Amino acid sequence: MKLSRTDTPINRHSIIMGIDQSFTNTGITILRQNSSTEQEIIHADAISTSIDIPAEERMFIIINFLINTAREFGVRSVAIESPAYQVASNNGRLLSGLFFSILTHFIKEGIEYLPVNPKTLKKFATGNGSADKHQMKEALRKDELETLSFLSKIKPKSKKFEDIVDSFWLAKYGCLFGDGKCVGGLKKQ
Repeated sequence: MKLSRTDTPINRHSIIMGIDQSFTNTGITILRQNSSTEQEIIHADAISTSIDIPAEERMFIIINFLINTAREFGVRSVAIESPAYQVASNNGRLLSGLFFSILTHFIKEGIEYLPVNPKTLKKFATGNGSADKHQMKEALRKDELETLSFLSKIKPKSKKFEDIVDSFWLAKYGCLFGDGKCVGGLKKQ
């Protein structure tokens, strides 16, 4: 796939994972940067956890899924959606806890990460920081949509596919702007 929005990616890693995390469905896409202007989708998947399982166990299941997949594909860099929720709600606190638990495990694994604000991601993908899920999917090229559906085995009309789409745009953003300088939330000097 050709890159857009810039000519040359600055991420020095050749395999980048995009993560759209939530307790219900966590979507991931892994891209291989083949050249300075071309990427290949090499993996797309999602994991679902049941509301009947305690939040702590769901968190553990999601983190294991992410770490095992990163190990399997040799991922050294990720772009992950930062929480867009007010921490005042219980759901917001749980999502923030999941986000920071994931980052802690990435630090332990030596995986660099780039948190991406949802509005920034939407503007990157569609040109509109208030884009909805449908617009995010419409911004995909036909071949990208088909590859993501084929690899994830999820139909594009499925709600779960929305998480795959977001993870794709996160991975693409990570290829372009994830320069490996954001580790542990602090910029390296």
